[in-house]
Amino acid sequence: LGWVIAPLDPRIHFALNCASRSCPPVGVYDAARIDGQLDQAARNFVNGETAVDPAANSVRLSAIFRWYAGDFCGRQGVLSFVVQHLAAGPERDWLAAQQAAVRITYTPYDWSLNGFTAGRLDTRDR
Repeated sequence: LGWVIAPLDPRIHFALNCASRSCPPVGVYDAARIDGQLDQAARNFVNGETAVDPAANSVRLSAIFRWYAGDFCGRQGVLSFVVQHLAAGPERDWLAAQQAAVRITYTPYDWSLNGFTAGRLDTRDR
């Protein structure tokens, strides 16, 4: 318990992962720069995996947000986290204004290995 971080920092979901295709990219982290690196990892993942659709009144998120919603303090916490890390622009502005009413859908998770097969780089990633 001496190593437990309290309160939980949900950005860890974008740094420690299983290396499947739907996981955030694996990175190397430095203790002196960890806060900025976790912010960058979260921003990169949110901006790469989030689709805002005002016409359908919906936002499509990674299943990570469904599985670990409690780590983000529930639905509202998930949406607040996404808005905070989404790039500035009309989609972010719309989502910020519609958080209470927006419908959330989740992308199917791809558990296949992230670019490596039998120790070699998968040619689909080249």
